[in-house]
Amino acid sequence: MGKDRKKQRSASNAVILKILAEKHGITEQYVRVCVKGFSDSDKATEVQADYKVLKKQLINLVNKL
Repeated sequence: MGKDRKKQRSASNAVILKILAEKHGITEQYVRVCVKGFSDSDKATEVQADYKVLKKQLINLVNKL
């Protein structure tokens, strides 16, 4: 029972969240809420779309290395 059960976030995900927060002028916490689908606003839809694009670009970049 002494095991640490904290979720570990990937470093690449943290970078994407930070980029999206700066781009849209919102907090990283709100970006997480948007990406997980807990918010239904127009801004949340934009953030989700941008997240998918950035994640795909990052995966392609890593695969090229």
